[in-house]
Amino acid sequence: MELYTEDKNFYPGYKMPLRYAGFAGGVDANLGLTTHFRLLFLEEGTGIFHSGAQSFALIAPALLCLSEKEELIPEYLSNPKIHGLFFHPRLINARFSFANIRTPDEALSGTDRQDLWCFRPFLHREAGYFGQLPVDPGAARRIAGLLETINHLSTVQPDDGWPCRTRSCFFELLFLVERIFSAEKKTGEMVFANLSPEIKEIIHYLHINYRNPITISELTKVFHINRTTLAQRFAKETGYTVIKYLTHLRISLAAMILRDTELSISEIIEKIGFNNLTHFGRTFQKYTGFTPSEYRKKYCWML
Repeated sequence: MELYTEDKNFYPGYKMPLRYAGFAGGVDANLGLTTHFRLLFLEEGTGIFHSGAQSFALIAPALLCLSEKEELIPEYLSNPKIHGLFFHPRLINARFSFANIRTPDEALSGTDRQDLWCFRPFLHREAGYFGQLPVDPGAARRIAGLLETINHLSTVQPDDGWPCRTRSCFFELLFLVERIFSAEKKTGEMVFANLSPEIKEIIHYLHINYRNPITISELTKVFHINRTTLAQRFAKETGYTVIKYLTHLRISLAAMILRDTELSISEIIEKIGFNNLTHFGRTFQKYTGFTPSEYRKKYCWML
């Protein structure tokens, strides 16, 4: 299998360094070994896997984030349904290589380095973590939906915007994977010490549902908590109001998409949960100091 997606109709010779593959009953876990990062999503079933000197069990839903160097041996699989996404770092930024994402060199600007966060689940290793991440049902549905959309866009290629939309969905997926990783490893941006289980659940809900309208009233109903208690506890444990946290999350994702795609601003706001272009522009400028167009002109490496 060629681990790239070739354009069929619009851009002769264009090959996107990304390939989706679905597996039922088994998985070629080392497809892409030495040449691609691999994101495997165990949507159904269970398995025991061997990597390096360690064996570990996975129960669906779960993710495996593997670098190009890591061999994976499935020792036992029971009724698995597995999605595989294979990609090269240059899909995220044309300046990236396997070498400089590990040891950034002078060729990478400060803006380039801002995108290195997305490789952490694939490169960070410590006792007990070999790239495996348990996923709750809400996140699993979102992951499955993004993978389905990536597969559809890259296979059908419905219009000349398919490369940008495919990459945009890919970035959304990486954003979600990194958030799951950060929550598991207790590291990274906007991860807090000593969060209560209740506030963790609310934060997780925001990360899964940020593209939908979310109100304080909705949160009080979902989590059976009154407005005053929610506001006080969330602010005390995170240092943010709920709305400020949600806005920060949405603007962070918007900035990443502006840096790394040419997707229209109207499409971006739909993806991140804003419903008004003017309000988004004002909010984005408040948080970043730039209008969305200025930010893209200054930082998008594709222009």
